[in-house]
Amino acid sequence: MTIPILVTKLKWEVWSHPLYCPDLASNPGFKHLSGTRFSSNNDVKTAAENGLNGKGRDFYQAGLNKLVLRSDKCPNRFGDYVEK
Repeated sequence: MTIPILVTKLKWEVWSHPLYCPDLASNPGFKHLSGTRFSSNNDVKTAAENGLNGKGRDFYQAGLNKLVLRSDKCPNRFGDYVEK
């Protein structure tokens, strides 16, 4: 199932996203890809899907909960995303 279909099926709200914010860029679901060289975009997609398919419900629930908290950091700090 592709991501857009999943978003529609689960009736998730799609948020607008700031241009770039390190607080939102971190994704532990893709750590298994770190340091790996791929020969094609399709190989990257397959490796990412295989890694994410093995995650349980708790992984995704925790990620969504963190996303809500992190999504506030960048705009509320006016781009100053390093905690002092």
